[in-house]
Amino acid sequence: MGAQSITSGGRLILNQAFPRALLPLSSAISAWRQFVPTIPVYIAIVITGKIIFPDSSMPGLTWNYLLVPLVFLPLVMTSFGLALIFATMNVYFRDTGKLLSYIMRIWLYISPVLWLPQMLTGASQILLYLNPFGPVLAANSRIWIDGLTPTALQFIAAYGWAAITLIIGGYFFISRERDFAVRMSVAKIIALSFGDAH
Repeated sequence: MGAQSITSGGRLILNQAFPRALLPLSSAISAWRQFVPTIPVYIAIVITGKIIFPDSSMPGLTWNYLLVPLVFLPLVMTSFGLALIFATMNVYFRDTGKLLSYIMRIWLYISPVLWLPQMLTGASQILLYLNPFGPVLAANSRIWIDGLTPTALQFIAAYGWAAITLIIGGYFFISRERDFAVRMSVAKIIALSFGDAH
C-alpha cells in the first residue's frame, strides 16, 4: 500500500499542495489500524486455550503483553521508512509495485514469521539482525509465543532499524519529492497519447 500511495494519489498530488509524505504515512497507519483488532482476538484465544488445555505450552496471560506497544512502535516506524523508499521508487519505476509483491513473499520466508528465531544458533543469528524486520519479529515472538520479555539486543536492533529506515527513507523521499508532480504529469500525458493511438 505504501509503495503505491504516491502513484495512486496522482490527482491529489497534481492539484493540491501538501506534504507528500502524508500519503505513505496514511498507508502505514491504515495497515496498523487493520492489525490492532487482531490483538484482543489473540488474547481471547490464549485465555480460552489455557482454560481448555491448562497443561499446554501456551504461555497464557503474562505481564509481557504490556510491552506490545513498545514492539509495535518500531514495526510501524520501519514500515513507514520502507514505504517512503518504495513509494519514491514506484514513481520512477512503475513496476516496483508488482515486483514488490514477489519481494515481500521472499522476505516473509526469510523473516521469523513461519519459523522461530531460536532456530538460528551461533553465528547464523547475525542473519536475524541483518533483516530490518528480524529483530522486531523476534521480540514479538518472545512475547506472544514464549511468554518472555524481549532481549535488550532485540529492542536496540528493532529501534536501530526503525531509525535507519526513517532516515534513509525520509532523505530519499524528500530529495525526490519535487519531481513527483512532473513525473506524474509526464506519465499521464504518455498514457493519454498511447490511449489515443489505440
